[in-house]
Amino acid sequence: MKRAVSTLLLIAMLASLGACGETAKTSSDDTSTPTSTDTTVSTETDIYSNLPQSDYNGMEINILGYGASYSYSDREFLYAEQTGDVVDDALYQRNMDTEQRLGIKINFKADTGDADAIKLFVSSVMAGDSEYDLLAMKSYALCNVMSNGVLMPWDDIEGINYDQPWYIQDANETYTFENNTYAIFSDALGTNMTMAWIYTFNKRLAEEWQIGDIYQVVRDGDWTMDKLMSLTKDVWKDVNGNSTPDAEDIFGYYTDKWATLDACMPTHGLTAIAKDDNDMPVLSFYSDRLVESFEKVYSLYWENSGTYVDTTSAYEYVKRFADGQGLFSPMFVQYLIETDMRAMEDEYGILPFPKLDDEQESYYTYVHPRFGGLMLPVTLTDEKAEMIGDFVEVWSAYSHKYLRPAIYDVSLSTKGTRDEESVEMLELIMENRTYDYMTAMQYGFTFPLTNDKTYRNLLAAKNKDITSYYNSNKEKAEQYIADLATALEEAAE
Repeated sequence: MKRAVSTLLLIAMLASLGACGETAKTSSDDTSTPTSTDTTVSTETDIYSNLPQSDYNGMEINILGYGASYSYSDREFLYAEQTGDVVDDALYQRNMDTEQRLGIKINFKADTGDADAIKLFVSSVMAGDSEYDLLAMKSYALCNVMSNGVLMPWDDIEGINYDQPWYIQDANETYTFENNTYAIFSDALGTNMTMAWIYTFNKRLAEEWQIGDIYQVVRDGDWTMDKLMSLTKDVWKDVNGNSTPDAEDIFGYYTDKWATLDACMPTHGLTAIAKDDNDMPVLSFYSDRLVESFEKVYSLYWENSGTYVDTTSAYEYVKRFADGQGLFSPMFVQYLIETDMRAMEDEYGILPFPKLDDEQESYYTYVHPRFGGLMLPVTLTDEKAEMIGDFVEVWSAYSHKYLRPAIYDVSLSTKGTRDEESVEMLELIMENRTYDYMTAMQYGFTFPLTNDKTYRNLLAAKNKDITSYYNSNKEKAEQYIADLATALEEAAE
């Protein structure tokens, strides 16, 4: 565990979560004690009072984003009116406080799909326009946008302190090229939290099947694939009485065969693309641990008697879990915010994805590549460049102060879920988010070794021969990385 969460802080957080819906009514004066997820309570006020403060005389900052397919991630958590909804009010307060502290006006355009937003941004920049000062975009589009030569590195922008808790250090260190930072990842874009993959477990079924204190198992570092299979292999209840395991029954592990498989590779500490000493991408896919991971995931999905895999619908398993049919189910935090999970009658708990084995030092969290990054156009004016660092620093900090607790509040608002253990696990999950260059090319690219093309496609087809697949695609993968590096180098010139 990278950072322990104290009992005192957990109590303080739980108390503050109930008040998140009122954040939009509070003063923007930073001398007050903010709602925060920081673990060092005594420094909460200090980290906000030291933020940049200026008067940019009403300078406008224009942000291009996109409309999303989930209710709370619409517009990439960019803006909202003051409605009384906990997330809407947090966004409103975040934006208002940022504008007031810096003397600026924030304008948003986020009424198109992500593909159309990318086309709009690229065409605008290539035409030499300075219409947009920031692009808020899904991470899987990063390599696409970078290779067009339309992005300015963040490295010469002043005012950004990457060591602050509102930045996602691992992501900011991963998605660079030749030591240039082309995207910033922080709490400013809420999908960096809501797209994190987790395990949920049904507390009623956990008691019924006597699985013990699963939270302590996590704390002890013993939450592994083998532990998961041992706890679920005998869990099956014939609800409809037909003596055949089917979708109507209760299972130890209820899942589907699509994106739930994507999370297995990164959470086992495996990567498809690493970086060399020159900060260039290199192939780093095949290993004995990869084979072990593939075989264990195959066993969990297709050989474990307590597993049910929905092969007809990519979301139905979430509804089934919410109806009380699964002891464990994988999902991302966003689902906790949606209607089905918020209506769940049984109490549920939150866990990280299990380790591959006891040798794995940490729990790792996979963040679905819909998570967003902030990118700069090469057409950014000198005037805007002087203030953009202050803006991102303050905007990210106030997102940490208001938006992050609001997302926690909504995620943990289901009956019986708002407890010390749930906050502790959610903090552990967020602190162990791990990133891989392959997520910057997961969709719409021909790189053959992304987790969706390997774990999802092969294992969903009940094929665990990853060695043969790798051998037949290794040359293609290496050539793809070489071509990408060339394109990025040419774009950076």
